[in-house]
Formats: sequence, structure tokens, C-alpha cells
Amino acid sequence: MIENLGELTKDAAGIFKHASILTKPYQTQIDTMHKNSIDPVDDNYLGKCLDEAKSIITGKRQDSYGNPEDSFQIISEYWTTFLRHRFGDKEILLNSLDIANMMILFKQARKLGQIHSRDNYLDSCGYESIAADRLSDNK
Repeated sequence: MIENLGELTKDAAGIFKHASILTKPYQTQIDTMHKNSIDPVDDNYLGKCLDEAKSIITGKRQDSYGNPEDSFQIISEYWTTFLRHRFGDKEILLNSLDIANMMILFKQARKLGQIHSRDNYLDSCGYESIAADRLSDNK
């Protein structure tokens, strides 16, 4: 059973490249698709959104904003302070996982209240992944 078609096609592209079967423009297109986590065989494959979300959270966004744990920790401190002042409740204490979950809810609300935007699904997948992979032990 093939577990990762992307890796298989990448390996096959490498073999063809070395055999000089592929032309330079086509090889460049394959390299670009792999860099962007797009399957060159089927651009409509199941998991495309997940691959795109992965590319976003591990690529430029990570470079621009740093580790999500650090960013979510700062947000949790700001939001905790705001909510304590707003509601006068000193018992409020948000953590990074709370922030990830609230951002997921924020994206859900956007999906209900706006014209369809794929970006909301991509962002939601990204937040879900960050919560599962980096924050779920921080209950």
C-alpha cells in the first residue's frame, strides 16, 4: 500500500530527471509543486487543504511570527488581563490551548457568517494542528 503518493511521485520525478526523460520546464513545475505541497498527479486530492495548512504553519508564517506556542502564550496573557478587567473576575486564566481553541471557534463563526472563503478552512486546520501537535499537553 502506498502511504505517501507525494513522496513516491517526487522519487519518480528524480529518477526521470536523472534519466533525462523530463524536460527542464516540467521538472521545475514538479519541484515547485512539491515545495508548495501540491500533488502533481491530482490537484484535487483529499488532503490538499491539510497539506496547504501545513505549508502555511511551517513556512513563512512560522518565519514571520515565530513559534506558535510563544505567540499563543503572549495572546493568552493579553486576553486574560483584558477579561479580568472587563469582568472583574480575577479567577480567569487562559492558556495557549485556550487561545488555539478560541481561534478555531473564531474561524467557525466566520464560516457561518460570511461568503465561503477557503482561507477560513486553511486557518482552522492550522490552529487544529498547532493545538494537537504543540499545545494539547498544556491543558
